[in-house]
Amino acid sequence: MATEEQILFSLPLSRMEPIFKNWVRDVISQTTLTQTKPINPADEEPINIQDVAKLTGKAVATIYSLHHHRKIPGYRKGQRLYFFRSQILEWIRTGKHSTIDEIKADALNSLAR
Repeated sequence: MATEEQILFSLPLSRMEPIFKNWVRDVISQTTLTQTKPINPADEEPINIQDVAKLTGKAVATIYSLHHHRKIPGYRKGQRLYFFRSQILEWIRTGKHSTIDEIKADALNSLAR
């Protein structure tokens, strides 16, 4: 793996910069597009952290950590955390990460331009 990283990052900065700019732009656009969609609180009841843990298959401590790092949609009111099922399901749906092969292909496509 170190060899792959070496090859990927042995490009001059002038050729790497557009790759990283495009990648950051893509990440930002995906993040803003996949941010939690607004809900009408009257349409949905909040669920607690235990329900989120069951829904995601993650430990309660992991949910606290994800919320602390703002990686999962949720709301804090005083000492309590609240979540909405529709937002958690949307968060799960939009959580696809690019594979190494997809990242390499994107980098090569950017270099070919």
